Amino acid sequence: MKCIGILLLFIAAIVAAIPLERRGVQSLDLNAFKEAQQKDETATRALSSTQIKTSDGRCLRVDMLSGDSVANLTPVQVAECGTTNGQLWDIITAGRHNDRPGQMLIVNTLTQACFNVDPAGSVGDSVYLFSCGGRADGGGQVTGSQLFAFDGSAGPLALQPRNAQGQCLYASGNELGIQACDSSSQSQSFTFANGASSVKSERSSVQDPAPRGAPVLRLSFIPKGTPTPQPLRVAFSALAHHQYRASMSAALGPRFAGTGIPASTPTPTVPAAAPPFPTAAPPFPTSVSAVPTAFASLVIPVSQDGGVLQPTAAAAANQFDVTAIRAARGANIRAPDGRCLSIDPSAGDSRQNLIPIQLDECRGDETQKFDIVTRGRHNDGTTGVALIVSTLTNGCISFDGRNRPGSRVFLFSCGGRADGEGQTDAGQLFPYDGNSTSLVMEPQSEGGRTCLVAGSQRLDSGSCGGNKSAFQIVNIS
Repeated sequence: MKCIGILLLFIAAIVAAIPLERRGVQSLDLNAFKEAQQKDETATRALSSTQIKTSDGRCLRVDMLSGDSVANLTPVQVAECGTTNGQLWDIITAGRHNDRPGQMLIVNTLTQACFNVDPAGSVGDSVYLFSCGGRADGGGQVTGSQLFAFDGSAGPLALQPRNAQGQCLYASGNELGIQACDSSSQSQSFTFANGASSVKSERSSVQDPAPRGAPVLRLSFIPKGTPTPQPLRVAFSALAHHQYRASMSAALGPRFAGTGIPASTPTPTVPAAAPPFPTAAPPFPTSVSAVPTAFASLVIPVSQDGGVLQPTAAAAANQFDVTAIRAARGANIRAPDGRCLSIDPSAGDSRQNLIPIQLDECRGDETQKFDIVTRGRHNDGTTGVALIVSTLTNGCISFDGRNRPGSRVFLFSCGGRADGEGQTDAGQLFPYDGNSTSLVMEPQSEGGRTCLVAGSQRLDSGSCGGNKSAFQIVNIS
């Protein structure tokens, strides 16, 4: 254990020395991109493949590689018309992601992502593209941050987001921002204009993904100013559990499979020539190329998307909250039937989101340990509620009633955004007085209609009341 601890400190030092940018990738994860950015074939389009011009005759555009690996968080910019790709837009007045009369979605023809507005953002950071519907995986429905008032005219018009009444978008240099609406401001005036008919060539520039099983480059970002993540800690904890699972499967066969964890799963690969355990941390490297090749080629399969774990993205998505107040640290959560909540860190997606929560024989290892957070970045502590946070992944127990039955309870980035930038999610908050050793997991979002309950193999949801919804906070070493 001492050697492993030294190794993890060594890795954290390497990561701290790598220069990190907030956004920008070298290529897309095309399989995930096509899932996240799906064209709505049912939509009513007032305009297709149109340019959006500023008052000085320039065009709004997006660089599809300026965001994350699925072309989310790409900032909307201003450029000379016809000089770049990503300048064509569809104006959608009804469809899967717009059910409001008098409102429009502004959808990029190249990426199929929607204009999204963060009223608290600064110039260049407040207007960006995101999966239509507001969920990073493309599974969202309708969100006010993507709807704009629309009377059917081509303009000049103001772009007024539904989630910021009285505020309008404006052009500032080559960027967009948001400010109080002013009908006399030329910087807030935009016009829809027929652009060059290049929609087919633009969309076809997003090539089909590589054949199944072929290597896929997956890249992501870490927001500026966040605490240094520990991506290799994420990787090694997931790898260790994956190897444990494989060995248990071989030893126990069907008995192990009966716990709800597949008896046969892809085997993670580790480079044959891994570096020896260091006895002291070496000097900080000065560039990305200084990261040991053996660590860079570590491959750990994940279950949700058939891909591999992305340690840097997982660390950014699930950050440890240093400001949090914890009523309990490293506790087990025991169900009424005596089993404990348990997670497999490689059973989610590439960012360790969407991990199902199993019920298993109680143990003292980290896969069954949770913190009870009563105040912090994702819980303001004013309503007598708590987050239940995995100590292994830093993800929160979450409920989403929009998912199909049996898949509504899982670990997800605290705050409810897949990239880790969310604030508070009512589906992650449960009533707790700060002192009790008992716990009823009744999501605040459901208003007492739904509780988390012990299912046959995993944590599930059902009606409140009765023995199956009463859990105990215990300490098992």
